[in-house]
This record gives sequence, structure tokens and C-alpha cells, in this order.
Amino acid sequence: MSVRSCLFLLSYRFRYIIIIILSGSFFFLFNWTSTSISTRTFIKSFITNNLTIQHSLINQTLSQQQFPFTNRTINIKTTRIVRLAVVSAIYNDDYIEGIEVLGYSLRRINIQADLILFYISNRLNQLTLNRCRKAGWYLWSVERINPPRFAIIYQRFHDQYTKLHIWSMIGYDRILYLDADTLVIHDINELLTGTIFEDNQDGLLGAVEDVWQGEIGPNFNAGVLLIRPNMTIFNDMLIKIHNMAAYGSYWAEQGFLNWYFKGSTGRLPLIYNFNNVLAIYHHDIYIRLRDRMKIIHYTAYKPFHITKSNQLSNPALIELWNIWRQMHDDMLNQSFIS
Repeated sequence: MSVRSCLFLLSYRFRYIIIIILSGSFFFLFNWTSTSISTRTFIKSFITNNLTIQHSLINQTLSQQQFPFTNRTINIKTTRIVRLAVVSAIYNDDYIEGIEVLGYSLRRINIQADLILFYISNRLNQLTLNRCRKAGWYLWSVERINPPRFAIIYQRFHDQYTKLHIWSMIGYDRILYLDADTLVIHDINELLTGTIFEDNQDGLLGAVEDVWQGEIGPNFNAGVLLIRPNMTIFNDMLIKIHNMAAYGSYWAEQGFLNWYFKGSTGRLPLIYNFNNVLAIYHHDIYIRLRDRMKIIHYTAYKPFHITKSNQLSNPALIELWNIWRQMHDDMLNQSFIS
């Protein structure tokens, strides 16, 4: 037999070998895929349940050990004992003056709630922590909730998913969350003791419409949130924040919360989260609500980063900055802060 014939027969036999190998590979792949599909539900359920159990145990323990849990009596049709909290957060030392003045503004109106301040360990120096305590805040070190991997987020919002911890504070009946760049100028106790307690709704009870590029709504702003803690919702959020395709990640927790609650929230009036950009884009609304607004939200600039009014050009923004500066000066004169 010639060399050419041997090569032909050899290559002919290899064809069968290749067919057998491919058939075996296909059978193995099909069997593995079927097994994966049948177990996928179990695996997902196992991971989810373990995540829920883990965070439930951690947060229940933290709640029992760290929060003051002051009992308060309210009278809405019937007398009821409740636990209320106002929560804010500080993630770097630059916001210390904002937190001090916010704390003072809450104590000034005799807020009927515990003042709880989130912070991330090893982020703040001891002087900052001491000043926060002196301003009346009860400090709670929380684990940072990281944004989704590969998320594209506006730089100063990178820590904002940590805000979601408020839903884990199950020892409280109601929580009012305020960003560190807000200021309370009139009594807001009605938010914490209002008739919404007659509802059985869990989750997000109230928020104010956002203002973006001159448009009011349809989304809400996450700088002021009225919520009822719920551990099931909290654990569900920890899983769903990674579903970036559903909500986009640029606006961090605000974008997520708008998607998560999908318009099922109560909308509070603008006076409870008066975004200072309203003074720029809707001066008529500013004039109408100027004497009625209760919480100012300084999104256009941070008043504690401005030392003189001439750093601002818009008269309305200057007026709002003067309100914050006056509160700051009152705080110092009252010896709330040394």
C-alpha cells in the first residue's frame, strides 16, 4: 500500500474519531446544562435566604445593642407608644458643619425623635466624631453598602447606597431620613406623628418630587425620606441594587429607590424638601413658599463650604444661604457647639 493510500485511510478513520468526540461532548454539555437549569432555582433561593438570614441577624443585634429606643406617646384617635427617629449620615469630615447645624436645627424645634447619625468606620477623625456627639447625634457605625460593580455613578454619590440601612432599623416605628445638606427651619414633628400611622403600609411612606434641569418630578428626591423600617424590604434591596439595567446607576440610590418603589409612595409637599434650585428655575414657587418651607435642601451648593455671600450671584440663593448662616451663628451663640 502506498504512502498516499495510508494517509487517506488514516484521515478517514480520524473522521469517525472526531465524530465520536463531538457526540460525547454534546451529550456531556446537554446533561450539564439540564442539571444547571434544574438546580438554578434552588441555588438562587439558597443564596437569597442565607443573605437575608445573615443581614437580619446582624441588624437585629445592632439595633438591640446600639439604638436608644426612646418610647414616646402620641395621640391619634387613641393613645399609642411609638419609637421615632431622625437619621442622617456623614461619610467624610468636610460635612461636619452641615451635620452640626442640622442637629441644632432639629433640637431647636424640639424634635420628638431620637437623632441617629450613620458613619463609616475609619472615615472620620476623632474630632469630627466628638463634634457630632456634642451636636446631639447618637452615632452608629454602619457597614458601607457598595455600589454595584462597574456602576457609573456621579462621584459624590458613591457612598449613598449606605443610606438603605434605614430600612433595617426595625426597632423604630417610623424614620425620617435627612441628608446632611438639609436644614430644618420650622416644626416638622407632624411628619413623625401624623395620621399615616393609621396605615399598614410598609416601606417608603413619603418623599418630595425632585427638581432636575428646571423640571419638577416625576421622580422623587431621596434627600428627605419618611419610611417604616422593614427587614424583608431591606434584604430585597441588597439583592436588587445590582439590577442596574432596570434603573441605571448614575443617580445611585435615588435612581434605585425610584425604580424600586415605582411610584407607590406618598408625595409630600415641596415645603418638606425645598430644593434650593427652585429659587433659580421656579422663582414664582420660591416666592410663594418662602415663608412656608420647613426643610431646605441645599443641592445647588453646600452652605457650609461658602464663607461669604458674595460667592453667590443669585439673590434668592444668597437669601437661602443667609438662613443657613444665621442658624449656624445662633448655634454658636447658644453654646451648642464649642
